[in-house]
Amino acid sequence: MSAPGSLRFCTQAFTITDEQAAIQASGERAILIEAAAGTAKTTSLALRICEVLARGATPRRMLALTFTPTACLALRRALQTVAGDSLPHKQVRIETFDAYAAGVLKQVEQVSGDVAPVPVRQLHSAEQARAYVWGAVDAVADNPAERFADELSLPSHGAESYVGEFLRRTQSIKGRLLLELNPPEQGDSPDYAADELGLDYSLLRVLRAYEHLRLDSGYEQANFRLPLDATYDLARLLRSDSINSPEELPLGQFDGIFVDEMHDCNEAKFTLMRALLHNPKVYFCAVGDRDQVIHQHFGADARFMSRALDTELGRKLQRLPLSLSFRYGPKLAGWMAKLSAKPIAARRQCDTELLAVACDAAGGPTTAAAVVSTLQAWRSEQRSPDVYSDCAVLLRRESQSVLLENALHAHDIPYQCMGFVSYLHRPEVLFVRSVFAIASGRLDTLGGAKTRRLIPDALFEMTQTPPLKADDPDFQSVEAFLREARAQAADSEQVVASIFNQHILDWAPPQVEQRLQRALQVVRDGGDFAAFLTALEMARFGRDVFVEKERRDELTRHMQGLLAASRDYASVLDFFKSLQAQDEAQAQRLAAHAEGKVRSNKRRPAITLASAAHVKGLEFEHVLLPYLTQGVFPDAQAEAAGERNLFYVAATRAKRRLTLLVNAERPSVFVPAGLIAQL
Repeated sequence: MSAPGSLRFCTQAFTITDEQAAIQASGERAILIEAAAGTAKTTSLALRICEVLARGATPRRMLALTFTPTACLALRRALQTVAGDSLPHKQVRIETFDAYAAGVLKQVEQVSGDVAPVPVRQLHSAEQARAYVWGAVDAVADNPAERFADELSLPSHGAESYVGEFLRRTQSIKGRLLLELNPPEQGDSPDYAADELGLDYSLLRVLRAYEHLRLDSGYEQANFRLPLDATYDLARLLRSDSINSPEELPLGQFDGIFVDEMHDCNEAKFTLMRALLHNPKVYFCAVGDRDQVIHQHFGADARFMSRALDTELGRKLQRLPLSLSFRYGPKLAGWMAKLSAKPIAARRQCDTELLAVACDAAGGPTTAAAVVSTLQAWRSEQRSPDVYSDCAVLLRRESQSVLLENALHAHDIPYQCMGFVSYLHRPEVLFVRSVFAIASGRLDTLGGAKTRRLIPDALFEMTQTPPLKADDPDFQSVEAFLREARAQAADSEQVVASIFNQHILDWAPPQVEQRLQRALQVVRDGGDFAAFLTALEMARFGRDVFVEKERRDELTRHMQGLLAASRDYASVLDFFKSLQAQDEAQAQRLAAHAEGKVRSNKRRPAITLASAAHVKGLEFEHVLLPYLTQGVFPDAQAEAAGERNLFYVAATRAKRRLTLLVNAERPSVFVPAGLIAQL
């Protein structure tokens, strides 16, 4: 379609649709774009930004906010595509909400107090926050002024799962500003926690103590922050009694505020957005798909796409649709329209083929075997040598990759992982491989240099062994020791054995050393792999090392996958030799890629193994969705709406073909009856 003459900006990159033209040309200052998957949301937002620039907005006074660094990059690329080499779009400020909030808070911290501020410590993992969480637990347990001590149920310090669960739950509490929106009338109490917040009283009290450790007096001072804490701290500051108007804070002066992926918005981010839009003359445009809300654990809520948004922003939002998919054909569009209960059409002339393959039933193929045969058939149908490079297998759980990776390697199908590392490089797998290699005397099964470089960290992490003694004269820091250990392990397999024998066995906690000795003896006595894993008691390693329940569950599933994969080999040694071969194949492929040889016949492009939660915004010619078993996908332990949205995200990545690998005996509820009939 040709753009109407009222447009001040015209792109030369492509012909815009009527829906895009309406978005670009709108005379309203506040627009909410209601989109479906594959409808060029980010490109349409870029068109609107360019139009506002053409209407006279100052580029440096334009702020585009996203929720992830990847989304920032996608928007920058979309602007480059739409505007070409023009200078104005390159000056538009594009940041994540959290990076923007951290910048504002840094300015606040610089002007508060007479002395130079100490930089806020940035934490990046639950393990780094562990000491603070236990400090908060101790503070609650030792508080003589606690009014409801009998109502407290606090964990012991051995219950490391508590740390991960606490941080995950508090992310949601902070993202929703639950405590700020529901303040207690007379202080915390069990009734207030249960009735007003829907929380356990003990969790509430530990959270209060944790935040007391994290924050100095005043909302604007922090001792440390985890990801998303900057957004929360700025939102709290904006809602505090000490701030009468957003203009009192260095938020910046903007002509336009633009938000991508509005469906990921939570209360804290919305508080920032509302402050930035306090001037009614500021242009506002947000785009989102309410059926892509998959980050509820961060407090993401589809209500920020609802009509209530108008009242909360104090603006009349013009809602404009993006319902025409550029990605997939009418058949898939019709299915997704029913799944999401909203209109979705397709612009593609050729349809997206929908296939269903029966797996894991009596007498039928396993999912791994079905994935291999599906990929082989797909490649045989294509003339291009690059067909694998635009083909993805999307997983509900990372641990599902174990059997798939082994099967792909066995059939010489190159692959790359996205959203997670190959199971070969997970700490628990490296640990198991290392212990077995040392026990059997087959250090040649440890993998190539890249893999061996990772082993020292895995050994120390999994055994919770200190890398250095306090009085070690040779190294000034643990990091210096590990840096040298990694380099030497990459050079020599014998270094791995030396680290294990001279550090791990000598310095590991007694109960860990006992389990290691039992496992070593099992191998020396010729025991099988199952007996070896039993002797190690890997579940105990998981409980000791990983603070998040999901991470410990992943460890268990990785061990189950290893055991299942080993049964395809005559011996455990043959199995571990096959893992060594996989390492070598991966290393050769990376080297070939670096040399620009990935398109040769010998170095075929790799298919993508990806986490379904990490592919928003991406697309592939062929998408395979394996393990469509009721209770697995959808996950029986997960919230139903979130699982539906995750499936919607995964299915709408496909362009030419979507293949569903379905458990014929327990098919996923997401698979339509018509496709199940094909089984």
